This record gives sequence, structure tokens and C-alpha cells, in this order.
Amino acid sequence: MNYQLASLSTDLRRISNWIYAGNNDLAKNYAAVIENKYKNIKSVGIYKNVWQEIKIITDLKDGRERSADRATTLGSILLQESLKD
Repeated sequence: MNYQLASLSTDLRRISNWIYAGNNDLAKNYAAVIENKYKNIKSVGIYKNVWQEIKIITDLKDGRERSADRATTLGSILLQESLKD
């Protein structure tokens, strides 16, 4: 199991919850923290650049609900990928 991917998955679920609840500043600040913490993670699953996707999420590109959904989806993919090997 890749514990870094699993931990990032959990952090993205937190971000999803915060965005859905309207705590966008908290989500954006925490995204900066986790980018530094997991900086060695780049490409996972269908995502060539995980951090680019997280930026789209925290910028609320397609609205609050869609961003929360994106974060949950990315978190689920990361959890699946963490189980490989």
C-alpha cells in the first residue's frame, strides 16, 4: 500500500467537505500545505498532474458543488491507486 497516496486521499476528502460547506479559504490554505507535504506525487491514474487538478478544485472553477465533487473523485482515485502493488 502506498500510504502517501492514501493520506492525500483523506486530505482531499477534507477539502471536499470544506468546499461544500463554504470554507473555501480553509480549503485553499490546506491545499498549499499538502502540496508541500506530498510534493513528490505528480501523476496518478488519469491525472497527468495532480496539483493542476487540485488548483482547479480550490479555484472553484466550475462552482462550489462541482469542485467538492472533483475533490471527492480525485480522493477516491488516489485511494484506489494506493492499493496497487
